[in-house]
Amino acid sequence: MVMTMETPQESFERLRQALNVIKDNHYDPWCWHEYLGDDPKDAVGDEEEEEEEDIEAISLKPRPRKNLDRLKSHLLTIVQELNRAGHAADLAYYHMSVKPELLKECVVIMGSAGDIDADLLLSSGDGSPEKIMAALQEKLDIAHAKIEELTKEVNNLKQRLIETNYESEVRLRNWSMQAMLANEAIGRLDLQTKTLNETLEREAELQEDYDDLFARHVRASRMMLYKGRQMLRDKIFMQNAKENMFYAFQGFIYIIQQEKDERIRREQEEMRDS
Repeated sequence: MVMTMETPQESFERLRQALNVIKDNHYDPWCWHEYLGDDPKDAVGDEEEEEEEDIEAISLKPRPRKNLDRLKSHLLTIVQELNRAGHAADLAYYHMSVKPELLKECVVIMGSAGDIDADLLLSSGDGSPEKIMAALQEKLDIAHAKIEELTKEVNNLKQRLIETNYESEVRLRNWSMQAMLANEAIGRLDLQTKTLNETLEREAELQEDYDDLFARHVRASRMMLYKGRQMLRDKIFMQNAKENMFYAFQGFIYIIQQEKDERIRREQEEMRDS
């Protein structure tokens, strides 16, 4: 099985992780405050047990440990973490001895924390507190400038939002007004359509009645002319042949004139209707 050795950067990262674990879980004072309290009542190792209880059940029942036992476990854990950190430090020492040109890259891994990142450390040069503070101040100034710019942009957006809300309200009001006018116009159009349909139906009925009356009038006029001719022939034209011929001619001329007038009247009506 081929074993791959860690790179210098990985060794320093592992060292940084081990130190962080020691600092977070073992170095801070409040990590030891929990051992200052009294031992739990049912702690392991108490001799005050009732004789009638089942020994097997007692052995299987989980019970809290004393503060001393937990402190010993904590100390053993510290030893393990220190050994891991020591091993990582030994490996980091080896890499610095073999590859000293990677010093800055590896030290940046150990020195970066929070707002102090790798770029800030590399840009500060020797990493002195004055230069780091100057770099942080420069970043702070840039952040303030960005905050001011974003604040102006937020104010502009708020102003635009107010104007847009006003425009949207005006448009909504206009749309509502136009919708009301459209509904009113649709109602009026429907009413006018119904009135027009009723008027057209009434005119169609009147036209049918007129055509019927006109046909009756023409038929009655023709019947009257026919009866008149019959009366002239039966009573007047029987007396004298010349008079009969004269009145027949006059009647013929009258009938032709009437038919001519009737034809002219129908043509004028057709021209007017077309």
